[in-house]
Amino acid sequence: MPSMDKSNYLFRQFSHRTRNKDFENYVVNAIWNRVGDLEVLPVTQQLVRTKKGPRFIDLYFPQVGVAIECDELHHESDDQASRDAIREASVFDALTSFDEAALEGGLHHVRQAEFKDSEELESRLDELAEIVRKRVEEQREAGTFEPWVEVHPDPVDYLRDREWLDLDECARDRVGFQYVVDIPNSLFGTALTPRQSQGWGSYRRLDEYDPAYGDLHLSLANLRVDSDDRGMNWDNTLSSDGLTLRETRLQRNQDEGQAWEKELRVWFVKDQRTNRDQSWRFAGIYELQDMRGGTRVWNRIATRLRLPTPDAPLDPSLPLFD
Repeated sequence: MPSMDKSNYLFRQFSHRTRNKDFENYVVNAIWNRVGDLEVLPVTQQLVRTKKGPRFIDLYFPQVGVAIECDELHHESDDQASRDAIREASVFDALTSFDEAALEGGLHHVRQAEFKDSEELESRLDELAEIVRKRVEEQREAGTFEPWVEVHPDPVDYLRDREWLDLDECARDRVGFQYVVDIPNSLFGTALTPRQSQGWGSYRRLDEYDPAYGDLHLSLANLRVDSDDRGMNWDNTLSSDGLTLRETRLQRNQDEGQAWEKELRVWFVKDQRTNRDQSWRFAGIYELQDMRGGTRVWNRIATRLRLPTPDAPLDPSLPLFD
């Protein structure tokens, strides 16, 4: 019997963003039921970056690199699909997106127009499920398969004794930080309580936790839909590929026109647009590239941050990030 946490994940995965798509709904559910393995992680509506813009892949199995695209009889134009993808993408979508080249050899199509009858369709679904099962079995025999164990691991337990805070690993394993204080507690072994979140703030010097971090800072960004929300000081956006973060001051920027220096920050972000992702997530290490007209533009330069261990501080001779 799956845990309710895993079950709730499956409920959401096989219901969101697929309304009015009967063929797609049937295909993704039928393939998943045929796979029949609760150690295999299914991802519906996986965001992929292409030369024509972002688009969603209907069903993706990240552990074995199998992606399935459902082609219904009537499609929206490529331009419209790209616009929809940009509009609907969440923080988690952006942080787990990848380039289209990563699908090479692993993308399979189910084209509704090609099937003369239901028997042909069912045979195709059997074939695709078997591809997934075979790749899983090959990895298990080789001892390389990493089973889907839980949906939201405890970040303190997850990062204990890890040398790096790794974006790809955190995104793959859906690591989130429910409270602000979960971030320093998980990364640096502090014991702050949720009630202390208010005093922790959204901007922090990391040398408070280890002198080797030097001028590296940590920041938090609430990402919002409506930039006209005048109740807030800042409107923050993350690009659909996760590479660019923009902070826009909603009130007049008194610092506009002043000189500025390069600055590095470790960013954690929370998506206010979707109920599927209400925890803080590691987005990477970003460098300040521009500051004009009340907007700061940050470009991601690294996806891994070196962490101190419980028994030893950071070695200053080693790189802090890569």
